[in-house]
Formats: sequence, C-alpha cells, structure tokens
Amino acid sequence: MVGSGSPNRLLVTGGTGFIGRHVLQPLLARGFEVHATYHTKRGSHPSVIWHKIDLLESAAVARLVPRIRASHLLHLAWYAEHGEFWNSAENLRWLEASLNLVRRWAESGGRRIVAIGTSAEYESTGSPAVEGVTPLMPTSLYGAAKSALGGVLAQWASERGIS
Repeated sequence: MVGSGSPNRLLVTGGTGFIGRHVLQPLLARGFEVHATYHTKRGSHPSVIWHKIDLLESAAVARLVPRIRASHLLHLAWYAEHGEFWNSAENLRWLEASLNLVRRWAESGGRRIVAIGTSAEYESTGSPAVEGVTPLMPTSLYGAAKSALGGVLAQWASERGIS
C-alpha cells in the first residue's frame, strides 16, 4: 500500500496520554479523521477511531500503519513511568520504535509529522527553553533520546520532502 496517505487522516500515538487526550477534539474540529493508539485503556472519545497496539512491537506497527494510511502523524507516545523514565533503558527502545513507526508511516504515504519533544533536551538556564535558540544539552537519557529523535527526524524529513 505504498502511495499517498489519505488526505486529512491523522494518526495520534498516545491518544489516551497526558497530552493526547487533550488534542483529539481540536483535531476533529479541524476536519481530521482521527485514528488514535492506546496500549492499555481505550479512550472514550466516540468520534475517534481507536487502535490497541504496543508500539514497541515492530510487527504490530508494520500491520497497523499501512492499513490506516494517515497523511499526518502526531507522535506523542513515549515511556513516562513516574520517577523511572529519566534514565531508563526504555528510552532506547522508544527511540528505536519511534524511528520504525515514522519509517512505516512515510512508506504508507505520510506527508506531515509532529513528534513531541521535551524541555529535558535543552540546557537548563532558569528561563523557558526556546526551540532553535536555547542550546540542546540533555542531562538524562530521556532528554538525550528525545533530542536524538528530533535531530534524526528533522534531517530525514528534509531529505524526503516531508513536512
């Protein structure tokens, strides 16, 4: 199913998470057909098409993403176990899984991606971080993995004409 993704079809990873659950309604209001992933507990928004998946399972991603054929990807999912995520090796698994997800999405015709980063990528200055201004200087594996993903995706998308 290689080719152009369906226009205005959006895949939101982490649709039931801290940020994900708050973006669904505004995306629907903008006319997107919203597909959202969850791992343990399905979301309750009735207009969203829900998909139960473990994004760390490459084969599951390989089955789901081409079936959806989303033109847009909002990647919010990541390991966020309170008190554990800062230096957990799970960050390496999520970095790898995120790259797999994005590759599969692009192969299915994806055109625009937003992958959420973290303030933990930036130098701690006591002031709010400003993307493109505040130096990247992560002090945790979480910040380093998110920063690495952002850097790789920016270069990769640029080379492929993906926004």
